[in-house]
Amino acid sequence: MEDSIISKEGKTLLFLFIFFTHTVFALEEKNISVRIKMSSAKTVKVSGSNLKRRFILTGEVKQFTGNKSISFYCDKFLQRNKISKDPFLIASISSKSNVLVINKHRYEGVAYLLANPTKRNCDIILKTGFEGYLSSVLAKEMNAKWPLEALKAQAIAARTYALFKMKKNVNQPFDMEGSEKDQVIGHILDKTHKTDRAVLETSGMVLLNKQNKIIPAFFHAECGGRLVKPGEVWDNHIKGFSHKASIFCRKRKNRYTWKYSLPNSKFFKFLRWLRKKGRISFSGNLKKVKIRNDSYSSSVLYIKTKNNDIRIKKTWLRNYLGRFKINSTNYRFKLGKNRIYFNGRGRGHGVGLCQLGALKMAKSGYNYKQILKYYFSGFKISDINKKN
Repeated sequence: MEDSIISKEGKTLLFLFIFFTHTVFALEEKNISVRIKMSSAKTVKVSGSNLKRRFILTGEVKQFTGNKSISFYCDKFLQRNKISKDPFLIASISSKSNVLVINKHRYEGVAYLLANPTKRNCDIILKTGFEGYLSSVLAKEMNAKWPLEALKAQAIAARTYALFKMKKNVNQPFDMEGSEKDQVIGHILDKTHKTDRAVLETSGMVLLNKQNKIIPAFFHAECGGRLVKPGEVWDNHIKGFSHKASIFCRKRKNRYTWKYSLPNSKFFKFLRWLRKKGRISFSGNLKKVKIRNDSYSSSVLYIKTKNNDIRIKKTWLRNYLGRFKINSTNYRFKLGKNRIYFNGRGRGHGVGLCQLGALKMAKSGYNYKQILKYYFSGFKISDINKKN
């Protein structure tokens, strides 16, 4: 990438560009900015036809005819240009067709290159149409072949969560992560007529709390028969979510179960890690402990030592070991002679919409409003398009 000399005025214009464009898009709700999965690279390549590249720092614009691949050598650029310690936008790339190839996948929208000076790499931020984004999310987060009523319920939950994040991150360079951290963004070919229809027929519909505010409408793959509140999993206590048995997931055939085991020594290492983090306190010999946990429905583990009773959130152990080992927080475990054995149900955090439970409900004849009422009983569906 070409060298650039940036003045103080240029830095001010850069900040105004990020703030203004991001704020306008968030308020109009026509576009959303998503950091694409598989970014954070030393070298980034974007391809397409009839591309236009714009260097945001200098305003330089260049047009390319025909098919073209543009590579950005972020590491080398950041070595030569000591502009800022904070992330900043370098360039934008657009195509007349509005289609770009990023990480070997086709996306609709404009790509922005975000430099990360501390890591000397770059992220790609995709600014894309909001409703089209939602259609791609349905295909990745659920299944495009599922019943329309289940897809509609997911569309409203995904729209609500996205708008919540857009409002929360209004002063940040992007709204959402395009991964499991927020919502997985799909590619052009992932979208189908069915996912488009689910988004179109629920246009403007969101979930609001009693104060008429957008909520973070969480969802997960399978609750395993039990829904929990956000405060049982994370530190954010949000009123309106339920802790209850989920009969639709419990009655589903082929309900997902899982098993895992680990050495006692690794579990004791986890306890010491929690003590170091200030989450628990204890004294005495860790090898002489008793585990009291005889219920899947509990979100807490109780550990008894000679001198202490220790209370541990199940989600702490899941975060420590990883969600691919501890698939959910809906589990029991017992202490063996040398190992601890887990028996669990479900996949995911268990908060909000259970996707496989929604599938069961849709197949049983429930519509999307009834599905959302079951999983988000403390909230209401509202059409923000009808608000003055």
